[in-house]
Amino acid sequence: MFSATKLVICMSILAAVIMEETGAMPHGHLEKSVPLYLDSVAPSAPTQSVRPLSNHSISPWTSNITYEMDRVPHFITEARCSLQGCLNSHGIEDRSLKSEPIWFQTLFLRRVKNPTDKKYHYRLESKLITVGCTCVRPSIVYQQ
Repeated sequence: MFSATKLVICMSILAAVIMEETGAMPHGHLEKSVPLYLDSVAPSAPTQSVRPLSNHSISPWTSNITYEMDRVPHFITEARCSLQGCLNSHGIEDRSLKSEPIWFQTLFLRRVKNPTDKKYHYRLESKLITVGCTCVRPSIVYQQ
């Protein structure tokens, strides 16, 4: 997984590449350089192994990674709820509760070829993905 710092660096490089490819910046020339200062007092990632949240939840999920060559980022991880119900304190599924996906709208870039001049450009797109599951009480509507 990417740390926040690595992600910022990657997105900065990507922005420079896109600007150069689209003609917003002359080839091989960056208009302005900005120094990158890393926060030395920021907490670092834990050094010991941490149990995955997907296995620790009362509404567990599995992860599915999709790959698309023309998408940035190329890999997107989505969650799928493992149970219809939720786990009780004994680890047994309780169907009086319901596992529901947690949705998140994410932005990504799609590399698209222009049919007229055969050049590539990037189009900003969005996608709803599931990032985990949560336990809810099912809503019951009584008919009269």
